Amino acid sequence: MTKCKAFLFGTKKRAWLTVLSLILMLSVIVGLIWGILASQDVVLSYRSLRVREGVFAYLYTYYRYAIPASDYYKKQGVVDSPAFWNEMREDGQTNSQYYGELALQFVYETIVAARIYDATTNLPTSVRSSLAESWENVKNSTFQGGGSERSFNEKAKPFGFDYEDFKDATLMQAKASLLQVALYGGSGSTIDNATMADYVADHYTHIRMIFIRTKDKFVKNPDGTYKTDGEGNILTEPMTDQEKAEQAAKIETVKQALADGTTVEEFEGLFITHNDDASALKSGYYFSLSDTSDYTKAYKAAFPAVIEAMRAMEIGEVSCVQSDIATHFLYRTTIDEGAYLSQDNKEFFRDVGQLASNELFAETIKQAVSRIRVHQNDLIASLDYGATLPNKELIITLVSH
Repeated sequence: MTKCKAFLFGTKKRAWLTVLSLILMLSVIVGLIWGILASQDVVLSYRSLRVREGVFAYLYTYYRYAIPASDYYKKQGVVDSPAFWNEMREDGQTNSQYYGELALQFVYETIVAARIYDATTNLPTSVRSSLAESWENVKNSTFQGGGSERSFNEKAKPFGFDYEDFKDATLMQAKASLLQVALYGGSGSTIDNATMADYVADHYTHIRMIFIRTKDKFVKNPDGTYKTDGEGNILTEPMTDQEKAEQAAKIETVKQALADGTTVEEFEGLFITHNDDASALKSGYYFSLSDTSDYTKAYKAAFPAVIEAMRAMEIGEVSCVQSDIATHFLYRTTIDEGAYLSQDNKEFFRDVGQLASNELFAETIKQAVSRIRVHQNDLIASLDYGATLPNKELIITLVSH
């Protein structure tokens, strides 16, 4: 009897072990299948953070529309069109290729920064509440019919994301922004002077300029002051033939004076006696060496040849550039100490803090960005940054929030 019980107990034990093994094996198989199915939707991953297609689609589309919607391009009359995206840049790339690369970099930096933020701190309750309110406002203000998630998803489907993707992506953006502010302050406000001075020295150039008009002239009031329109812009009128001849003679005089080089003091003397630009500064201009600062971008829109020439100049070098309305004599000199702090230069450096913060932040997380894993190389390779947006009004609304 005892042997029989032992046999039965042993048999039941083996049966339970067999069942348990089957359950564990089935769990592993289900887990593998689930992992495979889940990974099919993952485009990128960084450590434990996985970015699904919808989140990637929103971030990429956000940057895609933010470019032609920016004030800089709006002021130039740029429209979201195939002509703009196919336009060749100075670096040999089309706008589509150039901004497509920047868009990918934006996505990479956003997900890395969001993951680092999660690993170092918790999102404040106030930020969560603000985001939740913003999400509801977007949903309710964008769509008719009560602003349901269903209506949102129907509108967003052509872009490849839904309401949950939108929320997850904007949450990542918020975390990335908070991390950057924590490191460098709002608009780079906590960056020390030495670091800022190094940034200016590496990214800006100091150009003194003599501007001699060749097409029209400023209109003056009887008392000698300049006449302006209702917005404060100085009015101009065409030159007479005699005035054009006088301007041509002035240009030749300056050319001769600069033929054998010049000093800062000599150039200032020529500026005082020959410059025609009422708004020009004797101390010169500070331009960014790439299209980053708003002032440089605006000046390039008006005088592209000037910006192209100054970027090729060495310190102490003189260059003569002809634009549609004037002859520009350029003299590159050294950057004054503390130039970015001077009130006289505030227009040139209005956004320098944010620009420095952006670069320092990108450099800080650069190594982490290099560890991003791409799970869908074919999808990344097939991206067409210049493709027509299926529902531009939707993206306008989402970007504005």
